[in-house]
Amino acid sequence: MRLSTKNGFLACALLFVMALMAATGYWSGSQLSTILAYITGPAWDTADGAMETTIGIQGEMGWMQSRLVGMPVTDEQLHKAATMTDEAFARLLVAKIMDTRTSDKVAEELKNFRILFAQLRSRYDAMHVLQRQLLDNVEPMQRLGAAMEEIGDEQFETLDASQSMTVGSFKKRWVAADGGMESLIGFYTQLYHLEQLAHVQNYVSLPELITNALAFQDHAVSAMLESGVFDGPIDGFGNEPAGKLYSAYFTKHKNLMTQSVVSVLAFRQQFLLCADAAGILLASLGEFEELGDRAVESQTANVAGIVRWAQFSTIFMLLLVTLTVAGNYLMLKSWVIIPIGQLHSRINDLVRGEGDLTARIENIRNDELGDLGRSINQLMALLHALVVKINDKGQFIVE
Repeated sequence: MRLSTKNGFLACALLFVMALMAATGYWSGSQLSTILAYITGPAWDTADGAMETTIGIQGEMGWMQSRLVGMPVTDEQLHKAATMTDEAFARLLVAKIMDTRTSDKVAEELKNFRILFAQLRSRYDAMHVLQRQLLDNVEPMQRLGAAMEEIGDEQFETLDASQSMTVGSFKKRWVAADGGMESLIGFYTQLYHLEQLAHVQNYVSLPELITNALAFQDHAVSAMLESGVFDGPIDGFGNEPAGKLYSAYFTKHKNLMTQSVVSVLAFRQQFLLCADAAGILLASLGEFEELGDRAVESQTANVAGIVRWAQFSTIFMLLLVTLTVAGNYLMLKSWVIIPIGQLHSRINDLVRGEGDLTARIENIRNDELGDLGRSINQLMALLHALVVKINDKGQFIVE
């Protein structure tokens, strides 16, 4: 094999090792880039989108609960929570980790929650309007009731001064005083249970308690007004008879109280429906978040595997490069350096042979160094032939 062929073989071996190193580095970098893009893209958007959507849904429900208990909340806060929900859910869908069927199912759950929440707000607004009307009617009715109870109490304070007390007049005074007191008891009992109806968890028995309290007040008001004590006006309440004015307040109160109970029950029912829809949606979002977390964890494990593989490949490539360089040196020494030394030694032998032009270089190789040896042998043969010819000519001249 010629030296140029051997040199080409060594160069190809070295280029192969370098190409293998470059390909390994490129593949590792490409894989890491793809995995990191997946982790920071679809996987992150799925996990983080599901988490932020969950926070947004909880924020919307929390906004309604805060408003229900009278905490200061604004529509801007609700809009912020709803916007965060929609934007996070959009990122979650764009990630496309979940199959289309599952994504459509969760999108439908969110749509259903939005419809139910809008109805819940409507129920709350209706309930709030009725309660506002109820309280607006309560304030003057409460003041008038307190004034009538005070008048009823005064009926007993004048018993000792009366000179013509009869059983009928005593009963009239008693009914006026007791009716006013019982009317206020029934009135405050209704307001207390109505407040509980909107907030406590176990509210099933409260509508009946409100109905009973309303009936109790109705009976007390009827007896109080029939006493005749309040047929005239009361100072501070105009010229209309107090009994007639209170009867008008109470009639409006009964209607508003009945409507308020129905409205609160409708709100509670809608709240349960909305909470159930939110629970279903949050469960689905939890699955999305878990899927995203698993995707991140699996890809993180893949990154660790690629890093380990890259480390192993780097060590292997370094060893391969070392062996290749060492092999190239040994082959260069075997194919070039040693043969050149041998050729040099044979040429020296020719020189030390005191001009023996018949000596030849033996064991000639079949490569460029062999060509050089053959050329030297040809030169020696040419010189020998020339010397012989000169000797022959000189001998001829001498003779």
